[in-house]
Amino acid sequence: MSAPTLERPAPAAPPPRGGGRRRPDGFRVLGWVVCAAVCLTILYPIGTILMDVLGLSDEPSIASDVWGEATSAEALGTLGGTVLLVVPAGIVALAIASLLAWINERTDARIGFLADITPVLPMFIPPVAGAIGWVFLAAPSAGLLNGAFEGFFGLFGAEVDGPFDIFTWKGLFFVYVLDLVPFAYITLAAGFRNLDPVAEEAARVSGAGPLETFRRVTMPSLGPSVGGALLIVMAIGFALFSTPVVIGTQARVDVLSIEIVEAMTRSFPADEARALGLGLLLLLMVTIAWLLQRRLVRSGGHATVGGQGLNSQPTRLGPFRHVARAFTVLYLLAATVLPIMALVIVSLERFWTADVPWGDLTLEHYRGLFDNDIVTDALRNSVLVGVACATIGMVLAAIVARMTHGETSRWSGVVEAVTRIPAAVPILVLTLAFISAFVGPPFGLGGTTVLLVLAYTAVFFPHAVVNATSAFVQVGPQLREAGAVFGVSEGRSFRKVLVPLMLPGLTSGWAFLFVLVAGDVTVASLLAGTGNPVAGFVILDLYNTGTYPPLAALAVVTTALTTVVVSIALGLARWQRSRTTGGSTRRRTPPTPTAAISTEQVTT
Repeated sequence: MSAPTLERPAPAAPPPRGGGRRRPDGFRVLGWVVCAAVCLTILYPIGTILMDVLGLSDEPSIASDVWGEATSAEALGTLGGTVLLVVPAGIVALAIASLLAWINERTDARIGFLADITPVLPMFIPPVAGAIGWVFLAAPSAGLLNGAFEGFFGLFGAEVDGPFDIFTWKGLFFVYVLDLVPFAYITLAAGFRNLDPVAEEAARVSGAGPLETFRRVTMPSLGPSVGGALLIVMAIGFALFSTPVVIGTQARVDVLSIEIVEAMTRSFPADEARALGLGLLLLLMVTIAWLLQRRLVRSGGHATVGGQGLNSQPTRLGPFRHVARAFTVLYLLAATVLPIMALVIVSLERFWTADVPWGDLTLEHYRGLFDNDIVTDALRNSVLVGVACATIGMVLAAIVARMTHGETSRWSGVVEAVTRIPAAVPILVLTLAFISAFVGPPFGLGGTTVLLVLAYTAVFFPHAVVNATSAFVQVGPQLREAGAVFGVSEGRSFRKVLVPLMLPGLTSGWAFLFVLVAGDVTVASLLAGTGNPVAGFVILDLYNTGTYPPLAALAVVTTALTTVVVSIALGLARWQRSRTTGGSTRRRTPPTPTAAISTEQVTT
């Protein structure tokens, strides 16, 4: 019996004569149209506001008013006060986030599952709810902590006044730090996970203690991550509105974000020139932070991705392990547990008082919320707008990630750069740009939910792109190219192969976007109103009118809704991830990368 022979496959059929060209793939055309639409949505408002500032619009006289407001003594004084608040708060937040990330990622002081959720748990609470929670805790006369302090000493017959006063510069500074820590932590924790432990192990072998190793070896090696975290906390800190309006107003601390919102909402017609002038100062501060970040990452220190990162032995802290865990728990109490407890207690009181009437608590304020049409509309709009923005943002971001990282076109870099612009511009400045571009003719979107969705999607689009890109690059190129080998169209390959594999990362990004949108007050303060209310807008309105127990009840309900929706989304992501990996929970050892992270690859 003769052995079988292998035959050379027949050559492929030649292309048809007449110079016939391959028809363009419909998905690629759609993808580039989506990229162009996203870039236009971002660039058009920014271009509109730039024309106003440079005097190229229909009202050229506004440019001189804008520059006059930006250079006025009052504006510069407010800028100085803002810098003295935000810069120290950002540095302290960066230090706290660094310690938390180091404890959770590099030491034996992790507290189980709490290590992963504790630093970012405050992001599930709307910033305005957290700030109001601390008002209920530390107001000078009716604060619950002051009441507990006075009641404790009253047991011994001593009459003392509570020592806490949130309506001071120090109180405002404290809450600012709590607001900024989670954003710095996200960047720094990723840096710690990617850091090669060889240098740290060498320092320990040389006799350096854990804290000395952290100070002299670990942190200097995290240049890109520290620089990125610095830029993030400065951008968010300078544009933060909810905390200064709740605490800073009564503390008599002037902040640029409050002045901008008041210029647009406290006068009719809105003082657009003043708002734009102050917005330029915000942009200047973020630009300075960006230059500092570039200088930091180019100074020589950088994080190296090493193959031993996930398999290295954690640093043993010995007796300091309990101190590190106590630090983590203390942060959790200050940032999450205590404010939520204060909101719940005040929401059950008939009137806000430091002496809690435990036997006379009531649910009437919760019942009253759902009898109020504006409140129910606000809750519904917050959930619907959050779901819409998160869904639209992640769908668009998935397509943009596919086109920018799955193509070799020269336009890929342009699209990627444009989609990162909103991350470098303060949120209030971007919101002003959308007002300038879409409120008047020909669009006339002022006071509509459409404008809210459009603005939120653009403002938070960089976060969506970062999550979608991470999910895309985690799908190996072999799987991405498998469809093309078998002649599957680009669109079908995207739907049937890429999206299912990217779904866990996309779902996590969806949850993050939903939290940002549903709990936002900054954009809502300028774009929401009685015709399109959202929860943050109504919470501020109740706070300004002094109806504190209903306000606390609304903050609790908003936090509960956000937590439920995000928990469902993250649960689906976890289920999808286990389904994709075949139910295996064993940690796989990653391949050993050989290249260091370039400073040009670090983006925010």
